[in-house]
Amino acid sequence: MASKSSKKVIIIISILAGLICAFYLGIIINASLNDTTIEYEQTASLQTQNNSSAAKQTKKTYQTKAQANNLFYKRSYIDHLYKRYSTFMSDSAAIKSISKTEAEHTYLTQSAAASTFESKSDAISTFESKSDAAKLYLSKSGGTLSGALTAPVYNYSSPKTETITISAHGFTEQGEFKRASEENGAGLYMGSGSISSVVSASISLPDGAIVTAIRFYYFNTTKSKNLSAGFYRTSKASIKTDILAPLMSKTDGGAGYVESTGPILPVTIDNDKYYYWLDVMMSKSSAALYLRAMEVKYTVTTP
Repeated sequence: MASKSSKKVIIIISILAGLICAFYLGIIINASLNDTTIEYEQTASLQTQNNSSAAKQTKKTYQTKAQANNLFYKRSYIDHLYKRYSTFMSDSAAIKSISKTEAEHTYLTQSAAASTFESKSDAISTFESKSDAAKLYLSKSGGTLSGALTAPVYNYSSPKTETITISAHGFTEQGEFKRASEENGAGLYMGSGSISSVVSASISLPDGAIVTAIRFYYFNTTKSKNLSAGFYRTSKASIKTDILAPLMSKTDGGAGYVESTGPILPVTIDNDKYYYWLDVMMSKSSAALYLRAMEVKYTVTTP
């Protein structure tokens, strides 16, 4: 009996010991599994963070393939458009060439040029060539012309000053006058008498000319007498006469001249309304006082 009871006790103790061992073993295994799970989760979290950071960094640094295709040409397309690198200019050679910006400032595009300028064929049909123009026109800087020149109107580039001189021999004598010797200037003086006498000369000036001055050349050594002269016009309609420029010689000094620019000067010549002449009055019969010449200065804008 005692032997069977002892065996039962031993069996029960063994079972309890096995249960206890199994309980503690389960605790140990569970703890180990928990530690492994935590370490794995930490490792996985760190890997996820690294992957996310790398993805963001990659996005900042590189373009996607689609974006790169939109922004850049493929090498095959560049080869299609351009020759190989071996034929390109060096940087130093390219610098000597005009840049795109400079070209845009200097040249017109083909379409803009076509809308602004005539084509060569149109220009040839519209304009004279330089050689043909040289045959037809005179250069502005001057030149020679052979043959006849026909022009409806020709104007000087600026008014041209002309002078017409009438010597004493061109005056008509009214009374007794004598010619001064050539040594004395070949003038005209009053031969005798005490009454003043007049000599006159008709003058023909271009229509539209502007008379600016009258000059009277004389000889006088009398020291007491003078010659008076004038430039006149008379109306064709009313015979009204105007003195346009009176002049008076000086009393001594020998050969000299006086010039008048008034009182009506400058005056425009109107040959349709007026005729013009010069008069000189003498008051002494002496070879020491005589008329030498009269001069009219005027400007014209056409030949």
